Amino acid sequence: MFARMKERRLAKAAAEAKAAAEREHAEALGEWKDTIEGIEQALDAAKHYKELWDESQAPIIPKKNEELLYVVTGAELVEIKSRKINYGSTSHGASIRIAKGVTYRPSVSRGSMQASEEVPTVLDQGTFVITNQRAVFSGTKTNRTWLWAKLISVNTEVHKGQVLVFLPVENRMKTSGVHLGTGRALDVGLTRINLGVALATGRYDDHVAQIEADLRAVQADRPAPPQTLEGV
Repeated sequence: MFARMKERRLAKAAAEAKAAAEREHAEALGEWKDTIEGIEQALDAAKHYKELWDESQAPIIPKKNEELLYVVTGAELVEIKSRKINYGSTSHGASIRIAKGVTYRPSVSRGSMQASEEVPTVLDQGTFVITNQRAVFSGTKTNRTWLWAKLISVNTEVHKGQVLVFLPVENRMKTSGVHLGTGRALDVGLTRINLGVALATGRYDDHVAQIEADLRAVQADRPAPPQTLEGV
């Protein structure tokens, strides 16, 4: 009887392990497929960028030979600003005995120290447009343009759980950028920014070649089924 109970326990443990392995493989396979789909979409957009948007419906006035690549509504303009921090301190001084029955207590003193830290600050909300020449934020109070030809880098920073995209450019003292949201808006926004920069700086062919190389690398890295599923 004990032998049969042991066999049932082992069989149950094996079944649970197999089910867990199947779930993990399914999740990994789903993520792999999603990654491939995202890269394929980025590649298709890069190869057919002139067909992504009807410039006659653009929320900005396009310049000569300007192609719209992406438009995000409800974006937030963010700028790095210095914030002052005050530190206060108070000292009461200890009582000091000078002679029998005579003590001296130094006077109370107060001091303060001021420092600063740089924090992302939301300035406005509006529409963020990405083209092959620039990015434009058009808000209710503020407008901002980033020329790709003067772009220094594309930086992402997580602040209070939100991914912010900063676009420092030459000859601009303060660094600014946008919050595009989450999920697809953020992912597509970043890929279209990279596409716009490549088009503006003469690196379009290299950009397309890199996407194709990334696609091949991911396709070759298909998650292998666990041993419990091999041959099933």
